[in-house]
Amino acid sequence: MQSNEIKFTTTIKAPPEKIMEALMQEEHIQKWWTNEAKVIDGKGVFGFSDHGDTEARFDMERHDNKVVWKCTKSSMAGTNAWEGTTVTFVLTPEANSTRLDFLQSGY
Repeated sequence: MQSNEIKFTTTIKAPPEKIMEALMQEEHIQKWWTNEAKVIDGKGVFGFSDHGDTEARFDMERHDNKVVWKCTKSSMAGTNAWEGTTVTFVLTPEANSTRLDFLQSGY
């Protein structure tokens, strides 16, 4: 079975702790991804009603230098293609910024 991946790296002018908050707390996720974000006890539910009945559910884990979201249910773009995928955000402190390495894998 072939596995496709989405990867990118970016630099953010913020400390890793602030980025961790932005990746784990619904009030921050609502600002950078979807305003239909709910996070309860490490479980994220993200809706996208402007694209029809579209939702993704994730188990969210915080580690020392990374955040991992594991997709447990999805109706993204009318398919379950995201189910079973893993989104990993690795944070590396740099001078006055943080490098964020993004990887979504398991398609």
